Amino acid sequence: MKTRIMFAALLALGALIVAFAQDGSPTSVTAMESEEYGSYLTDADGRTLYLFINEEMESSDPERMTEGVRSNAVSCTGGCLEAWPPITAPVEAGEGIDEELLYTAEFDGMEMAVYNGWPLYYFARDTEPGQINGQGRGQAPTIWYIVSPEGHPVEEGG
Repeated sequence: MKTRIMFAALLALGALIVAFAQDGSPTSVTAMESEEYGSYLTDADGRTLYLFINEEMESSDPERMTEGVRSNAVSCTGGCLEAWPPITAPVEAGEGIDEELLYTAEFDGMEMAVYNGWPLYYFARDTEPGQINGQGRGQAPTIWYIVSPEGHPVEEGG
C-alpha cells in the first residue's frame, strides 16, 4: 500500500513538472557541478536533465541528426512519459550553456527542448534540486544519462 501511495505521488509530481514546462514561459537550462559526475545540465531550479540513448546505434556526428534530433536518441512514450516528463516549453540558455546547442525540435510528435541533438527529460523521482536518481537507468542498449554542457551523455563519474 505504501508503495502505491509513493508511486501515485511520483506520478503527480511528474504531471506537475510537465504542467510547469508547458505553461509557455521559457525553461532556462543551466549547468550544475556534481562531485561525482562533474558538470551537467539542469533547469534554473536545479532539477537534473537527462537524455535517452540507444547505445547500439552510433551517432556522435551532429550531421547524422534528422531535423535536429540524433538518430540514436530513444523516444519516451506512453507510461514512460509519466516517469520521464520532457521539456516541451520554449527554452533559453542560462549560465554555462552553449546557446547554439540549445533549441526546440519536433520529436515523436511533440515540440521538445533539445541540446546538441538530445531531447531533454526530467526524472520524476528527482524530487529535490541536485538529485541525480535517473543516471544509468534502463537496460542496455537503452539507457538514461545526464547531459554534459558540451552536449554529450555523462556515462561515468567526473
